[in-house]
Amino acid sequence: SRPPASRVVPMEAAVMKVLSTSQMIERVESAEAIEGMFKARHLFAEMHEFHQGKWIETHRWNHGLQQDFKESPATGRRDWQAPHLPSTTLIGLAALRDALRPELVALDIESEGSLQPVADVIIDRLVACGLLDEDKSASPREELTWKLKTKRMSKKTSFRSQDGDPLCATKSQQIVHILADTVNWLTSDSISFIRLRLPVGTGLEEMPFG
Repeated sequence: SRPPASRVVPMEAAVMKVLSTSQMIERVESAEAIEGMFKARHLFAEMHEFHQGKWIETHRWNHGLQQDFKESPATGRRDWQAPHLPSTTLIGLAALRDALRPELVALDIESEGSLQPVADVIIDRLVACGLLDEDKSASPREELTWKLKTKRMSKKTSFRSQDGDPLCATKSQQIVHILADTVNWLTSDSISFIRLRLPVGTGLEEMPFG
């Protein structure tokens, strides 16, 4: 009987196979690095709305869940409701896309230990993209600076303690503040995305800063 014919693999195919395996290893290592980065930089987001001279915490997000601070049907008092999966609408996403302009995104801003530079960056960017007249920017700058210095309302009425609170922030988490306000010096909705180079205590954090 004749011996089975040996299979000849072209050199090009062998090289391609080696390169493909190497690329897969690199991708796996990159994925692990990315996963580790996100684990090390887990975010806690909290939303504050300006009402009657104070910032009031109304929503927060942690561990993929959302919690709303509103009146409870059972007690009639404002309190944190049960955590739930966050959701939005296509209309909401479209509104976010239209309001968040590239000119209003500022990264690695030097905070100098306060939020004064944040107010300056926001006003300057609004003027640069034509949403605010430069000759009318002094009053909005002063107003925004004052509001960013304003602390939130009493802890007793804004959020509950860490005991039995699954969504409470921890000191190891990075905190994102979402601040919402209504002003009379803008003619359309606007969103600014500001990232500080170094963390700064704002007085809005659930956990003590530092």
